[in-house]
Amino acid sequence: MQCLVMVILLMCCFYITDAYKILCLFPHVAKSHFIMAEALLKGLAAKGHQVTMVSHFPQKTPIPNYRDISLVGSMPEFVSQIPLDVVATGYVHTTVGFLAYMGYVNCENTLEFPAMKKFIAENEKFDLIITEIFNTDCLLGYVYRQNTPFIALSSSVMMPWAHARFGNPDNPSYMGNHFLYHGYEMSFSERLINMLYQEGLKVVYYFMFEKPAYEIAKKYFGQSLPPLSDIAKNTSLFLVNSHFTLNQPRPLVPNIVEVGGIHLKPPEDKLPKDLKDFMDGAKDGVIVFSLGSSVRAETFPPQKRDAFIQAFSELPQKVLWKWEGDTLPGQPKNVKIVRWLPQMDVLVTKKMRHVFSRRSKTDLSRRWTLPSFGRSM
Repeated sequence: MQCLVMVILLMCCFYITDAYKILCLFPHVAKSHFIMAEALLKGLAAKGHQVTMVSHFPQKTPIPNYRDISLVGSMPEFVSQIPLDVVATGYVHTTVGFLAYMGYVNCENTLEFPAMKKFIAENEKFDLIITEIFNTDCLLGYVYRQNTPFIALSSSVMMPWAHARFGNPDNPSYMGNHFLYHGYEMSFSERLINMLYQEGLKVVYYFMFEKPAYEIAKKYFGQSLPPLSDIAKNTSLFLVNSHFTLNQPRPLVPNIVEVGGIHLKPPEDKLPKDLKDFMDGAKDGVIVFSLGSSVRAETFPPQKRDAFIQAFSELPQKVLWKWEGDTLPGQPKNVKIVRWLPQMDVLVTKKMRHVFSRRSKTDLSRRWTLPSFGRSM
């Protein structure tokens, strides 16, 4: 009898697992940034961990072990309504300035939002916290108060200001800057420009990003809060949505890991009927034109919009254009406008020929062999 009891107890032990409480702080309002974190947390929840996601994108259908703290309504949806000239005029200066402004507003509005204030006041304890390294570190004040191990994600390649917190090599003589387009084989003048931008962006980040975020964080988490840069240096692990086969190979310290494609899943092969009919009828194939989730194509100046319309109308292929408006003036017969694309299902079809995009790493890693033309933000 005793042997039987021991056998039963031993068998029960094989099913004992450790589940952790994990918090993910992802207040950035662009969905393209959220996709990677969502995939990771859904995977953790499926493994039995209790996960809490703070974001602008709560799940429409409840998921076991997955809890949302919704930030919907905390910010005007200006991030999904960026005019074209923000990313097309004075590219580096305009984009960095906009990112700084966006980070400041996002930080202040998130911490002032009632749902977030209630969550912070409850002071719930977690075993691990996940944050994003992008354009604000103000929520590291909450991480510091929790005194909890934390890791970070990046939905793109590493930002120029992220290397220092990990002691990662960042040699401008052969490592290209994310905001420039010099390629991997740079001339001497390009290396010089690369170095000036790389070092200059670190200074800009300190004064335009870090200092304002620190002042906001002190307001909510106490004046004795250490500098956010000091807190950031305690990041245990950094998961980057890049891959050396797509991006420039570069040295990485052990706690920086490339996980490009972590968000990918098998296509569902369930295209909406109107989209399926459009693609099936494309004898010469389909071209996708999308500026991602951050730039609204309908903000094109009429002259530029008409130039695209004219060019697309002369193509033998059909064109899927991600267009947020209800109508496209002068829409050609071979162009179909859509507000949102089931991108994985579209990109893997045999009808696909080319992709014209803002070169989002989340998008392009979906299908590596597809000809593409893009520009990164």
